[in-house]
Amino acid sequence: MKKALGIIIGAIAFGAIAGGTMVGINVAANNTILADNSDSENKSLSEILEEAEGGDEEAVEELKNSPLLTATSSEALTAQVLDVSHIVENAMPQMVSITNTMVYTTRGYNNFFDYFYNMPQEQQYEVPASGSGVIIEKTDDELLIVTNNHVVKDSSELDVTFVDNETVKAEIKGTDPDLDLAVIAVKLSDIPSDTLDAIKTATLHTEDDLKPGQGVIAIGNAMGYGQSVTVGYISALDRTIKTEDGGAESGLIQVDAAINPGNSGGALLNMEGELIGINVAKMASSEVDSIGYSIPVYKVTDTIESLSNAKTKVEIPEDEQGALGVVVTTVSEEQSQLLGIPKGAIIMDFDEDNGSAAEDAGLYKNDVITKIDGQTIRSADDLVDQVKYYKSGETLTITYQRLENGEYTEHTADVTLRDKPATEESSAASDTEESTQDESGSSEGQNNERQSGNSQNGGASSDEELQELFGELFGGYRQ
Repeated sequence: MKKALGIIIGAIAFGAIAGGTMVGINVAANNTILADNSDSENKSLSEILEEAEGGDEEAVEELKNSPLLTATSSEALTAQVLDVSHIVENAMPQMVSITNTMVYTTRGYNNFFDYFYNMPQEQQYEVPASGSGVIIEKTDDELLIVTNNHVVKDSSELDVTFVDNETVKAEIKGTDPDLDLAVIAVKLSDIPSDTLDAIKTATLHTEDDLKPGQGVIAIGNAMGYGQSVTVGYISALDRTIKTEDGGAESGLIQVDAAINPGNSGGALLNMEGELIGINVAKMASSEVDSIGYSIPVYKVTDTIESLSNAKTKVEIPEDEQGALGVVVTTVSEEQSQLLGIPKGAIIMDFDEDNGSAAEDAGLYKNDVITKIDGQTIRSADDLVDQVKYYKSGETLTITYQRLENGEYTEHTADVTLRDKPATEESSAASDTEESTQDESGSSEGQNNERQSGNSQNGGASSDEELQELFGELFGGYRQ
């Protein structure tokens, strides 16, 4: 009897969802009147359910013949009250708004003489931006928040606003540009006690059981106005979209809930209030409506955990920062595809004057650095940005790719940073192609001798070709 009753009640819920225009259904049981075909007495749905649970077979038959199960028109479902406020009310304390002061760097000409002599000047300017985040963990000394990498990228300052409108400073803990994920941290000591009492941590849905048609709720700091709510359905799974930098994000959830600027990094919840996705993008086109995308949590649970365990990125004063002692340049997406070189920061040379911590740890010229302490390195800028969070004398783990027998293989090395030379800046090692080539050539003989002595390092000729190619095409960054 109980099993049959469960099936019937489940059918009622399914029929109600199918007939609604939004998600999250509460039946107004005390106001719903069902007319029994064989009896003129009207009973409320709650009374019938109570009788059915008590084993009344007649009540069970009445449920089976209920218009809620047999009706096909929307008029038969007017008793349904569509309301997700109880889910939203519980979820709001898990949400934060993120304000990011982004630093943009441009190179251009300030006047005619700069243009005439081809002397572009570097300029930096700050631009405020808004995003969203979800509280996922409270450790002994930090509150951890997951968001998108593009929300915190290039930031000079991060502010987080909680449900009670209290705003505090945050620091980046870990980022994954490929997955567009980031975890930021707020010191518990910086959060007022009343705010700590008001906030909650989200429950992550880690099961691979999402289906098109399931109801979802999107919450985020839309347009920077504060938290707002939209409701919809999962439209499709495993979608792939193109990104602004020419790459792609795959495995995404497609939803019809509105995801607007500022929603990035916000929550996509299921009808249980669990976090199933991190909202990432909206299809922007005048010809497209109600298409948004979200990163499924179950696919990135390990990544989120790894980013949560990373070193909190508190920038070190420049005179205390450590140095790898390398000159690097970027391997872009296009160059990676053309030349078969892994994306990352390729080592062009070592700092022979002041010594190189990377060289001492066993790295060679033309090794491609792809991670530092588990953080993805996609460019020379990424490497410079990561190292500035470490003091001289600290040890970090470098993941790099080395050409061996015609193929790149992954290696790791623990590198203890040296003092940063007083005159050294994290800037281009040279302003012209010729100076880059001269600097590379100054130690070419010594390094090629080392590499040709190692039969697994690709040989001197291929090293010279790579060095010449990158020396001609790209400027180096000293770190």
